[in-house]
Amino acid sequence: MVVVQRTNKVAFACYPQEISEELRSHMPSFEIYLQTLISQALDNNFLMEIYEENDDYFVERVKVIDELAEQRKKKILEIVDWSDQFRSSLDTWPCVNVMITKNADMCQACTKNPASKLSQLYGQPYNQQTLRSREPLPAELDAKNFEVCDRCSNISQMYNKVSHQKYDYYSQCKSTVTNMRVTHPSKHTTTILRDLLANDHWIMGLFRSMCTTWIKVDRIYQDEMEYLKKTGNETENPEKIVIEMENLEKTDNETENLEKTDNTENLEKNANETENLEKTDKETT
Repeated sequence: MVVVQRTNKVAFACYPQEISEELRSHMPSFEIYLQTLISQALDNNFLMEIYEENDDYFVERVKVIDELAEQRKKKILEIVDWSDQFRSSLDTWPCVNVMITKNADMCQACTKNPASKLSQLYGQPYNQQTLRSREPLPAELDAKNFEVCDRCSNISQMYNKVSHQKYDYYSQCKSTVTNMRVTHPSKHTTTILRDLLANDHWIMGLFRSMCTTWIKVDRIYQDEMEYLKKTGNETENPEKIVIEMENLEKTDNETENLEKTDNTENLEKNANETENLEKTDKETT
């Protein structure tokens, strides 16, 4: 097990104003959380080992971020009335595709509104703790497509995003590690880990993306609760949800483009610095 201490912390001045002080305070835990996911991408046994050994350095920080995501999932579940099957399927399948449907049947998630969308769940089921892939159960394979209303379609996409945020970040780390190994096949595992942990722009981009999703959930929850107090009726405020979903998609796209640019530039810079350092060490030797 390789452990690398990160020394160049991201400056607080880099945080967007909408990220609260409370969320900013979790940046140290997020850095170790991300280091855990990078390590899992480098070694498929890493997460299993730290839980078996009860390694507090990693496990406790992962729990902090997991709990923040779990709080957002609970908020979403407070403003919906979904069937257990629909919620369970959202937790099982990490990807969702939405299509328009002309079926006039009732929503299979809330059973209250006419269905207008077809939510197709897909991807690879996995162990929530170790992130290792697993085979889907027969019942899970039979529960992948749901005809839903506009409101349930919009909220379920956000729920799915929060539910599988760790797996999504792990997938991004795995893709980045694979690219680095292809570009620099002789680079040692420890060097790859150190280079990624030195990439402030990449880390900040991922943290910003995670916080933005949580903030959107908090806003939708607050809007729904205020709407409920004003009307005294069930929480049915789809206009607000649509606006928040559009803003979330826009922010995600902007963040993704920024991350791609910053990541490429900084990884190349770190790689060049590492190669120069290795050359210097060899010459000195």
